[in-house]
Amino acid sequence: IEQVLTPRPRHTRFLFENPSNPSNVWACLRTLDSFGIQYVDVIVHSDSYAGKAAVNQKRGMRTAMGSAMWMTVRQFGSLEGAVRCLKEEEGCLIYA
Repeated sequence: IEQVLTPRPRHTRFLFENPSNPSNVWACLRTLDSFGIQYVDVIVHSDSYAGKAAVNQKRGMRTAMGSAMWMTVRQFGSLEGAVRCLKEEEGCLIYA
């Protein structure tokens, strides 16, 4: 396992903001994993979801994120918090 995980790029990350479909996130994580990407960050704005759909959406997101057991996936509650952490604390360049 270490032999496979060691050469993964440490300077490439992907940031998803408020994904609307957990199935798409799961597919993206699988694709990123196939390219050797280790780090993925997800922003989920809890106020963007309303009613019963909010519970199902959040539950689905946790399920989708749990399927990426070999990747490092972090969740942020706001864009500002994610950018601050990535740019200021970790020195990442952000491209949109």
